Amino acid sequence: MLVLRIRHACMMAAALAVGAALPAHAEMVGSLRVMLHPYAAARGELPPQARALLESLTGTTLTLTGTTRTGGLELALPAPVDEADAAAMVKRLRVDRSVLWAEPIMPHLVPKARSAADGVQGRRLMIRLKDGVTPDWPGFLNRLSKLVGTTLTLERQIAHVYVLQTATAQGAELLADMARLIQEEPEVQYADPVRRARAMAVPNDPLYGAQWSLHGALAGINVETAWELQPSASTITVAVVDTGIVPHPDLAGRVLPGYDFITDPGAARDGDARDPNPRDEGDWSDCGGIREDSSWHGLFVAGQIAANTNNGIGVAGIANEVNILPVRVLGACGGTFEDVLAGM
Repeated sequence: MLVLRIRHACMMAAALAVGAALPAHAEMVGSLRVMLHPYAAARGELPPQARALLESLTGTTLTLTGTTRTGGLELALPAPVDEADAAAMVKRLRVDRSVLWAEPIMPHLVPKARSAADGVQGRRLMIRLKDGVTPDWPGFLNRLSKLVGTTLTLERQIAHVYVLQTATAQGAELLADMARLIQEEPEVQYADPVRRARAMAVPNDPLYGAQWSLHGALAGINVETAWELQPSASTITVAVVDTGIVPHPDLAGRVLPGYDFITDPGAARDGDARDPNPRDEGDWSDCGGIREDSSWHGLFVAGQIAANTNNGIGVAGIANEVNILPVRVLGACGGTFEDVLAGM
């Protein structure tokens, strides 16, 4: 259950931190993206019984057009439908126990632009091996080293992901090229360079009516229906993997002892590296010549998840009376993918 709650917290934080609203004009949706539960199908596969179930839930035929590198299914509809119909399909998929998550593939959603921090040199790569693969690490590392043209060593393991280190610092583009080469190896599910992550912009409108992510027809989570089904979530703990937290009256008594996973003392700003104090020391920065004030993003996300409701102030949290476990992974100039993964 802890793994599920952490995953849900990460998805919740990502969805609620987006500061831009949907376009005012309606768009047509031609495809859906679905991740099946492992008991329903192997990663990236769509057996006949699973296809039949998904078609029954959506009320239409589905054509498998591709898979994501983590095993999500990209399914084309026979013809594009409007946002309301796509929202209804996705809603029916999400409530089935064989579906981990589902979303419409929206034409206007494009990959995020690279940040200035991507230009910083680095020495680490993260790889996820395919299920059931246990390589001979000396031989495997030797083969990968020849493939990318530099010596690779195994630094550590984080759950199912392995962190590899290059002999010398590499440019961001070269590290990305190395990851792409490694990802083509038959034992590897996916590979990424360890880059820096940044907290997204924080909206400052406190009115519930502006919280479209809670009640919007397509992108919202239908929170009012959830409140009717479960008005209190006092037995649930949600981990917020972010910038840490500071005290706030809307969360008083419900913040558990957390942890600070930032390995760089300078970025942590608390005088040391990893420690059991997740306090947000501020992530104000002057990185790459761009001056930014502190975002207090961890507190914002915790408030979106768990701020007291029906108290006449601030925003409405999603889960009333839920407990928050603060996990600090972002500090000055953001944080590394490695620390974020360790926190997760």
